[in-house]
Amino acid sequence: MAANNKLFGILEWAEKIIVVVGFPFAIYQYMDATQQEKEDRDYKTYNSLDDKYIEWQHLGLAHPYLDIADSPDSIPPVLTPQQQKEETILFSILASMMERAYILYNKESKGIRKEQWTGWDQYIASYCQRENFRQYWGANGFGFDTDFLAYMKKKMSEQSSTAD
Repeated sequence: MAANNKLFGILEWAEKIIVVVGFPFAIYQYMDATQQEKEDRDYKTYNSLDDKYIEWQHLGLAHPYLDIADSPDSIPPVLTPQQQKEETILFSILASMMERAYILYNKESKGIRKEQWTGWDQYIASYCQRENFRQYWGANGFGFDTDFLAYMKKKMSEQSSTAD
């Protein structure tokens, strides 16, 4: 009986040691898994938007007669009504992609999302300097997220003053 009590006492101490050592380890494992899930979500977001950007680049290649590529033409082309309609549709795709980037990245303060937003902000600014995109936005810049609309209004104003 005494041997059983001694064994029981040893098992109680072993249980306490396991809890004391195991609990912080479990917390660490949980935090590590949570961080990994966040990183996975961030990369999934990045890949999704990157796929849209690559699609946009393909559209630019498919429509070289329009001035929609990342590098603007030094002399903007004179477009037919049909080409103007194509440009409007393609700029709608671009604006939608910009809105998505704004919603996904704009309010982030650290990590990959903040880094991505810095690039997207510059990218959006470059299009806001372009006369054909400014005309598109003036006629079609509605129906987007209200915060994005306010951001674009500010960005258009900033880029208008730097283009002068």
